[in-house]
Amino acid sequence: MKTFNEIRESQKTVVNKRLMGVPVKISSMKSKGKTSFSLYIDGDKLDDYKSEKEAMMTAKEFVKQYRKSKWHFKFIL
Repeated sequence: MKTFNEIRESQKTVVNKRLMGVPVKISSMKSKGKTSFSLYIDGDKLDDYKSEKEAMMTAKEFVKQYRKSKWHFKFIL
């Protein structure tokens, strides 16, 4: 059985950058012979994806919608 530290160390950061001012992190993790990519936006985990490309496309779309709603919300109040 893997220990917590082994699991933590097996997760490697692939992308760590800012999209339109929002921090985005994609990390890869291998389990049971398959690699999954976890998407974190602003420190919160969104979901796991099969490929890095799919995770990045989702991050771009989410940040675009997030910025639009945040900008719109600011002017309503």
